[in-house]
Amino acid sequence: MRRRTRRGLVTATLVGLVAALLPLAGVAAAGPVYINEIQVSTTSTDWEFFELQGAAGTDLSGYTLVGVESDVGSSSGRIDRAISLSGETIPADGFWVAMSPAAVTAYGTSGDASISNNTFENSTATYFLVT
Repeated sequence: MRRRTRRGLVTATLVGLVAALLPLAGVAAAGPVYINEIQVSTTSTDWEFFELQGAAGTDLSGYTLVGVESDVGSSSGRIDRAISLSGETIPADGFWVAMSPAAVTAYGTSGDASISNNTFENSTATYFLVT
């Protein structure tokens, strides 16, 4: 009886571990995705964008761009912004860009997705790409 219980526990642990790692396997298989460039806090209406770099065809579902408050004070460390990239895919050139309407005007081009003007904080902040 004790041997059967131990084997069952080991099997359940392994099944749980594999189930927990399966979502990560899909993300890692395509290769790493990086924040390549980010533009925040410009004069007047912010012409903001962020650009990710990764292997062409990488599914960005499961990735989120997170902005964390970095000013000294009681709100330090608080999440200011979380932008889900669900349904997005890195195009053939390996660069995916989200742009505000002001950035589209300033750069004379459009990105792969749109973000609102003044999406990002105009003081100190830290940005992470998380899965």
